[in-house]
Order: sequence, then C-alpha cells, then structure tokens
Amino acid sequence: MARHVTGRLMPPRHGYPRSVVLLAGLGLVGLLPAGCSTPASPGRSQTSPTRPVQAGSPVEMVEARLQDRTTPLRGRISWSTTWRVCFAPDRADTTRMEAQAVTSEGAGTSLRQLEGRCLKLEVARGEDDKGAGMSGRDTQLAEAAALAYRVRAVHGDGSVSPWTKPIPAGTTKP
Repeated sequence: MARHVTGRLMPPRHGYPRSVVLLAGLGLVGLLPAGCSTPASPGRSQTSPTRPVQAGSPVEMVEARLQDRTTPLRGRISWSTTWRVCFAPDRADTTRMEAQAVTSEGAGTSLRQLEGRCLKLEVARGEDDKGAGMSGRDTQLAEAAALAYRVRAVHGDGSVSPWTKPIPAGTTKP
C-alpha cells in the first residue's frame, strides 16, 4: 500500500500498513497464558501498587499532643493549634510511615507521608483581641475531630503493616 505525500506516491515505511502491525501485536498478546507476568526480583514480592502485602502488626501511637502558638499583633494576637501524633515502628526495617484521612464517609484515596514518625496537622487558627484569649479554639477542635487519620508502616521489602484504627484529629496521649 502506498502513501500520498506532496503529490508523490511513497512506499509504506515498514512494508505493512500500521493497522496490520497493530492487529498482529494484539493477537500475540492474546496468546500469553493467563496470570503470566515477568518474574520478580529475588527477595522482592510482586504486589499491586494499590494493594501491597500486609505484614507485621499495626504501628503504635506513642504520643499525641496539641501545641498552641501565639503571635502578638497591635492590640491583638494571632494564634494556631497544631496536632502532633507520633508512632513507634512495628519492625526494624520500617522505611517510612503513611497516613490516610478518614471521615464518616470512608477513607480518602491519597496517602500522606509522615515527617519521620509523626503527623502534624493544624487543627485550629484565629485572631482575637489580647484579652479574649483564643476564642473559638474549642469549637474548631471539636469540628476537627470529625476528621481522623489511620497510619501504617512501609517496610524495606515493600510490605506494609495493617492500618491503625482511625485516630480523630485532636486526640491527645501523654
């Protein structure tokens, strides 16, 4: 089959029309046995990126605190409250920890990598007259508790620990 380019007839590049090459390639894929895949590297398990193999036990929450910060302004203060929750790894080969937001509607789809072994989240913020303190803080903390996080460890071999139970934002543990 020839192609028409700027008034001249040109022979096909590969001798076959593109549609024939594509159909032949698709036919060869259909000949592979079901479940066939490339072999895994030694020492590595094959897992789907969305469903890694679970191993070990859930990580343990070792500390959860609320930290208030204030900044003086002209006759006013700006304030914020940060929730910091920290975890102990479940195994020595833990490479990182991941958190996932959870609401009453279910778990989110994105993962957040923890800074070291801790999750930090601003749960309240405001600006008030100096004498008013941090008005609205308790209300914002109560609203923040509708959001929870579950945490898991990621191990050196690619496996993960089971998720912790969801921990409501603002939870404290000395």
